[in-house]
Amino acid sequence: MKSLLILSIIFIIYGCITTTKYYKPRKVEVIGEYLHDSTKTVFPLRIGNYEREEIIKFDENQTNIGVTYSNKNNKARTHFTIYIYPAGTAHEDRLLYEYYSAIQSIAISAQNDIDANQTPFPYSDGSYRIIGIEAQIANYNNTHTVLTLFECGKWFLKYRISSMKDNFEQLDTLQNTILKYYSPITLVKKYPVKVKSTIRVYPIAFQDSSVLYSVMYWAFKKSAWILNNVDSLERCAGYPGLYLLEHTQPILDMVNNWEESSEGRAASTKIFFSTLKILVDKGYLDEFIMDLYRDLLVTPPDMKFDFDEYFEWKRRNLSDFQYEKYFYIESNE
Repeated sequence: MKSLLILSIIFIIYGCITTTKYYKPRKVEVIGEYLHDSTKTVFPLRIGNYEREEIIKFDENQTNIGVTYSNKNNKARTHFTIYIYPAGTAHEDRLLYEYYSAIQSIAISAQNDIDANQTPFPYSDGSYRIIGIEAQIANYNNTHTVLTLFECGKWFLKYRISSMKDNFEQLDTLQNTILKYYSPITLVKKYPVKVKSTIRVYPIAFQDSSVLYSVMYWAFKKSAWILNNVDSLERCAGYPGLYLLEHTQPILDMVNNWEESSEGRAASTKIFFSTLKILVDKGYLDEFIMDLYRDLLVTPPDMKFDFDEYFEWKRRNLSDFQYEKYFYIESNE
Protein backbone atom coordinates (compact mmCIF):
# COMPACT_ATOMS: atom_id res chain seq x y z
CA MET A 1 0.00 0.00 0.00
CA LYS A 2 1.31 3.44 -0.91
CA SER A 3 0.42 6.60 0.92
CA LEU A 4 0.71 10.22 -0.10
CA LEU A 5 2.65 12.32 2.33
CA ILE A 6 2.48 16.09 1.96
CA LEU A 7 5.29 17.26 4.18
CA SER A 8 5.76 20.85 5.23
CA ILE A 9 8.90 22.26 6.80
CA ILE A 10 8.34 21.43 10.44
CA PHE A 11 10.49 20.01 13.20
CA ILE A 12 9.46 16.65 14.62
CA ILE A 13 10.46 15.67 18.16
CA TYR A 14 10.19 12.02 19.12
CA GLY A 15 9.95 12.38 22.85
CA CYS A 16 13.64 13.05 23.49
CA ILE A 17 16.35 15.43 22.42
CA THR A 18 19.94 14.40 21.97
CA THR A 19 22.90 16.70 21.54
CA THR A 20 25.71 15.79 19.19
CA LYS A 21 28.77 17.74 18.20
CA TYR A 22 28.34 19.27 14.77
CA TYR A 23 30.79 18.12 12.14
CA LYS A 24 31.02 20.05 8.89
CA PRO A 25 30.77 17.59 5.98
CA ARG A 26 34.00 17.35 4.02
CA LYS A 27 35.13 15.81 0.76
CA VAL A 28 37.38 12.78 0.82
CA GLU A 29 40.04 12.81 -1.88
CA VAL A 30 40.76 9.28 -3.11
CA ILE A 31 42.54 7.94 -6.18
CA GLY A 32 41.09 4.65 -7.33
CA GLU A 33 38.70 2.56 -5.25
CA TYR A 34 37.40 3.94 -1.98
CA LEU A 35 37.06 1.56 0.97
CA HIS A 36 34.60 2.33 3.75
CA ASP A 37 36.83 0.77 6.34
CA SER A 38 34.18 0.26 9.04
CA THR A 39 32.06 -2.03 6.84
CA LYS A 40 34.70 -3.06 4.29
CA THR A 41 32.42 -1.73 1.54
CA VAL A 42 34.19 -0.83 -1.72
CA PHE A 43 33.13 2.05 -3.94
CA PRO A 44 34.75 1.79 -7.41
CA LEU A 45 35.40 4.63 -9.81
CA ARG A 46 32.51 3.50 -11.99
CA ILE A 47 29.23 1.60 -11.62
CA GLY A 48 27.87 0.82 -15.08
CA ASN A 49 27.54 4.12 -16.95
CA TYR A 50 27.90 6.17 -13.77
CA GLU A 51 31.17 7.70 -12.61
CA ARG A 52 32.04 8.40 -9.01
CA GLU A 53 31.66 12.14 -8.54
CA GLU A 54 32.45 12.74 -4.89
CA ILE A 55 32.82 11.16 -1.47
CA ILE A 56 31.56 13.08 1.54
CA LYS A 57 32.38 12.21 5.13
CA PHE A 58 30.06 13.36 7.90
CA ASP A 59 32.37 12.51 10.79
CA GLU A 60 36.12 12.54 11.32
CA ASN A 61 36.51 8.75 11.30
CA GLN A 62 34.54 8.31 8.07
CA THR A 63 32.00 5.95 9.64
CA ASN A 64 29.23 8.17 8.24
CA ILE A 65 29.75 8.67 4.50
CA GLY A 66 27.92 9.41 1.26
CA VAL A 67 29.24 8.48 -2.19
CA THR A 68 27.71 10.07 -5.29
CA TYR A 69 27.76 8.71 -8.85
CA SER A 70 26.54 10.56 -11.93
CA ASN A 71 26.16 10.07 -15.66
CA LYS A 72 27.45 13.27 -17.25
CA ASN A 73 26.38 12.15 -20.72
CA ASN A 74 22.80 11.69 -19.62
CA LYS A 75 20.52 14.59 -20.55
CA ALA A 76 18.32 13.73 -17.58
CA ARG A 77 21.26 14.47 -15.27
CA THR A 78 20.61 11.29 -13.35
CA HIS A 79 22.75 10.78 -10.27
CA PHE A 80 22.59 8.74 -7.10
CA THR A 81 24.16 8.76 -3.66
CA ILE A 82 24.76 5.79 -1.38
CA TYR A 83 24.94 6.53 2.33
CA ILE A 84 26.30 4.23 5.04
CA TYR A 85 26.25 5.32 8.67
CA PRO A 86 25.92 3.88 12.21
CA ALA A 87 22.39 2.95 13.24
CA GLY A 88 22.64 2.99 17.03
CA THR A 89 20.43 0.94 19.36
CA ALA A 90 17.96 -1.31 17.53
CA HIS A 91 14.80 -0.09 19.27
CA GLU A 92 11.43 -0.61 17.65
CA ASP A 93 10.58 2.03 15.08
CA ARG A 94 14.27 2.91 14.66
CA LEU A 95 13.85 2.57 10.88
CA LEU A 96 10.66 4.62 10.87
CA TYR A 97 12.17 7.52 12.82
CA GLU A 98 15.27 7.57 10.63
CA TYR A 99 13.05 7.66 7.56
CA TYR A 100 11.12 10.61 8.97
CA SER A 101 14.43 12.39 9.56
CA ALA A 102 15.60 11.68 6.00
CA ILE A 103 12.38 12.87 4.35
CA GLN A 104 12.37 15.91 6.63
CA SER A 105 15.83 16.91 5.43
CA ILE A 106 14.59 16.81 1.83
CA ALA A 107 11.67 19.07 2.73
CA ILE A 108 13.99 21.54 4.44
CA SER A 109 16.34 21.51 1.45
CA ALA A 110 13.43 22.14 -0.92
CA GLN A 111 12.19 25.02 1.25
CA ASN A 112 8.72 23.99 0.25
CA ASP A 113 6.13 21.28 0.71
CA ILE A 114 6.90 17.98 -1.01
CA ASP A 115 4.60 15.24 -2.26
CA ALA A 116 5.93 11.79 -1.46
CA ASN A 117 4.40 8.43 -2.32
CA GLN A 118 5.78 6.29 0.50
CA THR A 119 5.56 2.58 1.05
CA PRO A 120 7.27 -0.31 2.84
CA PHE A 121 9.94 -1.75 0.56
CA PRO A 122 10.50 -5.53 0.94
CA TYR A 123 13.82 -6.64 -0.51
CA SER A 124 14.81 -10.27 -1.10
CA ASP A 125 18.16 -11.82 -1.89
CA GLY A 126 17.94 -15.56 -2.30
CA SER A 127 15.98 -16.97 0.64
CA TYR A 128 16.48 -13.86 2.78
CA ARG A 129 14.20 -10.87 3.08
CA ILE A 130 14.28 -7.58 4.94
CA ILE A 131 11.97 -4.57 4.77
CA GLY A 132 12.97 -0.97 4.16
CA ILE A 133 10.99 2.18 3.33
CA GLU A 134 10.81 3.89 -0.05
CA ALA A 135 9.56 7.35 -1.02
CA GLN A 136 8.99 8.56 -4.56
CA ILE A 137 9.11 12.35 -4.63
CA ALA A 138 7.83 14.10 -7.76
CA ASN A 139 8.96 17.52 -8.98
CA TYR A 140 11.46 18.15 -6.19
CA ASN A 141 13.68 20.98 -7.54
CA ASN A 142 12.50 20.05 -11.06
CA THR A 143 13.60 16.45 -10.58
CA HIS A 144 12.10 13.12 -9.61
CA THR A 145 13.70 11.56 -6.55
CA VAL A 146 13.61 8.05 -5.09
CA LEU A 147 14.68 7.68 -1.46
CA THR A 148 15.14 4.19 0.00
CA LEU A 149 16.27 3.35 3.52
CA PHE A 150 17.19 0.07 5.21
CA GLU A 151 18.32 -0.76 8.72
CA CYS A 152 21.09 -3.32 8.39
CA GLY A 153 21.95 -4.47 11.88
CA LYS A 154 24.47 -1.98 13.20
CA TRP A 155 24.28 0.23 10.10
CA PHE A 156 21.81 2.25 8.07
CA LEU A 157 22.01 1.97 4.28
CA LYS A 158 20.30 4.71 2.28
CA TYR A 159 19.98 5.30 -1.47
CA ARG A 160 18.90 8.55 -3.04
CA ILE A 161 18.38 8.73 -6.82
CA SER A 162 17.52 11.98 -8.60
CA SER A 163 16.78 12.59 -12.26
CA MET A 164 14.97 14.91 -14.63
CA LYS A 165 13.28 11.84 -16.08
CA ASP A 166 9.53 11.84 -15.48
CA ASN A 167 9.28 8.06 -15.31
CA PHE A 168 9.77 6.44 -11.92
CA GLU A 169 9.94 3.00 -13.54
CA GLN A 170 13.32 3.90 -15.06
CA LEU A 171 14.57 5.04 -11.67
CA ASP A 172 13.35 1.78 -10.15
CA THR A 173 15.42 -0.09 -12.74
CA LEU A 174 18.49 1.89 -11.71
CA GLN A 175 17.74 1.22 -8.06
CA ASN A 176 17.63 -2.53 -8.70
CA THR A 177 21.11 -2.26 -10.24
CA ILE A 178 22.40 -0.39 -7.20
CA LEU A 179 20.89 -2.99 -4.88
CA LYS A 180 22.88 -5.70 -6.64
CA TYR A 181 26.10 -3.82 -5.95
CA TYR A 182 25.20 -2.77 -2.40
CA SER A 183 22.76 -5.25 -0.91
CA PRO A 184 21.39 -4.39 2.54
CA ILE A 185 21.25 -8.11 3.26
CA THR A 186 25.04 -8.34 2.88
CA LEU A 187 25.44 -5.72 5.61
CA VAL A 188 22.97 -7.51 7.89
CA LYS A 189 24.88 -10.77 7.55
CA LYS A 190 28.18 -9.07 8.39
CA TYR A 191 26.96 -6.76 11.18
CA PRO A 192 23.79 -8.21 12.75
CA VAL A 193 22.26 -7.06 16.01
CA LYS A 194 21.73 -9.63 18.72
CA VAL A 195 18.27 -11.15 18.54
CA LYS A 196 17.64 -10.64 22.23
CA SER A 197 14.58 -8.58 23.08
CA THR A 198 14.85 -5.99 25.84
CA ILE A 199 11.65 -4.42 27.20
CA ARG A 200 11.79 -1.03 28.89
CA VAL A 201 8.57 -0.08 30.66
CA TYR A 202 7.81 3.63 30.94
CA PRO A 203 6.68 5.18 34.26
CA ILE A 204 3.12 5.70 32.97
CA ALA A 205 2.64 1.92 33.06
CA PHE A 206 3.09 1.90 36.84
CA GLN A 207 -0.07 3.92 37.51
CA ASP A 208 -1.84 0.82 38.74
CA SER A 209 -1.26 -2.91 38.81
CA SER A 210 -3.72 -3.73 36.02
CA VAL A 211 -1.90 -1.41 33.63
CA LEU A 212 1.52 -2.86 34.37
CA TYR A 213 0.25 -6.41 33.96
CA SER A 214 -1.60 -5.57 30.72
CA VAL A 215 1.37 -3.68 29.26
CA MET A 216 3.76 -6.55 29.95
CA TYR A 217 1.23 -8.93 28.43
CA TRP A 218 1.05 -6.60 25.40
CA ALA A 219 4.84 -6.54 25.01
CA PHE A 220 5.27 -10.29 25.32
CA LYS A 221 2.49 -10.94 22.81
CA LYS A 222 4.22 -8.66 20.31
CA SER A 223 7.54 -10.44 20.82
CA ALA A 224 5.82 -13.79 20.33
CA TRP A 225 4.19 -12.64 17.08
CA ILE A 226 7.54 -11.47 15.72
CA LEU A 227 9.27 -14.69 16.70
CA ASN A 228 6.60 -16.76 14.95
CA ASN A 229 6.17 -14.64 11.81
CA VAL A 230 9.39 -12.78 10.98
CA ASP A 231 12.45 -14.36 9.39
CA SER A 232 15.49 -14.69 11.65
CA LEU A 233 17.73 -12.61 9.35
CA GLU A 234 15.17 -9.81 9.32
CA ARG A 235 15.21 -9.83 13.11
CA CYS A 236 19.01 -9.47 12.90
CA ALA A 237 18.51 -6.30 10.82
CA GLY A 238 16.72 -4.56 13.67
CA TYR A 239 13.59 -4.80 15.77
CA PRO A 240 10.80 -5.42 13.20
CA GLY A 241 8.11 -2.76 13.33
CA LEU A 242 6.46 -2.51 9.92
CA TYR A 243 3.83 -5.26 10.11
CA LEU A 244 0.22 -4.32 10.78
CA LEU A 245 -0.60 -7.61 12.51
CA GLU A 246 2.43 -7.21 14.75
CA HIS A 247 0.60 -4.25 16.31
CA THR A 248 -3.07 -5.20 16.08
CA GLN A 249 -2.96 -8.82 17.26
CA PRO A 250 -1.18 -8.04 20.56
CA ILE A 251 -3.57 -5.12 21.17
CA LEU A 252 -6.55 -7.42 20.66
CA ASP A 253 -5.09 -9.93 23.12
CA MET A 254 -4.16 -7.20 25.57
CA VAL A 255 -7.61 -5.57 25.53
CA ASN A 256 -9.27 -8.93 26.14
CA ASN A 257 -6.86 -9.67 28.95
CA TRP A 258 -7.44 -6.25 30.52
CA GLU A 259 -11.21 -6.78 30.51
CA GLU A 260 -10.78 -10.02 32.44
CA SER A 261 -8.47 -8.47 35.04
CA SER A 262 -10.00 -7.81 38.45
CA GLU A 263 -7.22 -5.48 39.63
CA GLY A 264 -7.81 -1.83 40.56
CA ARG A 265 -7.70 0.72 37.80
CA ALA A 266 -6.79 4.40 37.71
CA ALA A 267 -9.34 6.60 35.97
CA SER A 268 -6.96 7.83 33.24
CA THR A 269 -5.81 4.36 32.29
CA LYS A 270 -9.37 3.06 32.37
CA ILE A 271 -10.22 5.67 29.72
CA PHE A 272 -7.24 4.62 27.63
CA PHE A 273 -8.02 0.89 27.62
CA SER A 274 -11.78 1.35 27.29
CA THR A 275 -11.19 3.58 24.25
CA LEU A 276 -9.03 0.89 22.69
CA LYS A 277 -11.85 -1.57 23.37
CA ILE A 278 -14.28 0.73 21.58
CA LEU A 279 -11.91 0.83 18.60
CA VAL A 280 -11.84 -2.95 18.60
CA ASP A 281 -15.61 -3.31 18.97
CA LYS A 282 -16.27 -0.79 16.19
CA GLY A 283 -13.90 -2.66 13.86
CA TYR A 284 -11.57 0.30 13.35
CA LEU A 285 -8.39 -0.97 15.01
CA ASP A 286 -6.71 -1.72 11.67
CA GLU A 287 -7.48 1.76 10.33
CA PHE A 288 -6.37 3.35 13.61
CA ILE A 289 -2.94 1.67 13.53
CA MET A 290 -2.46 2.35 9.81
CA ASP A 291 -3.32 6.01 10.44
CA LEU A 292 -0.88 6.12 13.36
CA TYR A 293 1.93 4.76 11.15
CA ARG A 294 0.97 6.89 8.10
CA ASP A 295 0.20 3.70 6.15
CA LEU A 296 3.84 2.57 6.37
CA LEU A 297 2.97 -0.98 7.38
CA VAL A 298 2.94 -4.30 5.56
CA THR A 299 -0.60 -5.65 5.45
CA PRO A 300 -1.99 -9.10 4.66
CA PRO A 301 -2.85 -9.62 0.97
CA ASP A 302 -6.30 -8.37 -0.08
CA MET A 303 -6.96 -6.72 3.28
CA LYS A 304 -9.64 -4.04 2.99
CA PHE A 305 -9.85 -0.74 4.85
CA ASP A 306 -12.62 1.81 5.21
CA PHE A 307 -10.70 5.00 5.89
CA ASP A 308 -13.52 7.37 4.88
CA GLU A 309 -15.86 6.03 7.55
CA TYR A 310 -13.01 5.69 10.05
CA PHE A 311 -11.86 9.30 9.71
CA GLU A 312 -15.43 10.52 10.11
CA TRP A 313 -15.86 8.34 13.21
CA LYS A 314 -12.45 9.46 14.50
CA ARG A 315 -13.42 13.12 14.14
CA ARG A 316 -16.54 12.58 16.23
CA ASN A 317 -15.15 10.18 18.82
CA LEU A 318 -11.34 10.37 19.15
CA SER A 319 -10.62 14.09 19.02
CA ASP A 320 -9.42 14.15 22.64
CA PHE A 321 -7.98 10.62 22.80
CA GLN A 322 -4.37 10.87 23.95
CA TYR A 323 -2.96 7.62 22.66
CA GLU A 324 0.31 6.92 24.44
CA LYS A 325 1.89 4.77 21.79
CA TYR A 326 4.65 3.64 24.10
CA PHE A 327 3.86 2.35 27.55
CA TYR A 328 6.99 0.38 26.78
CA ILE A 329 9.65 0.12 24.12
CA GLU A 330 11.35 -3.03 22.88
CA SER A 331 14.73 -3.40 21.23
CA ASN A 332 17.19 -5.98 19.97
CA GLU A 333 20.54 -5.50 21.66
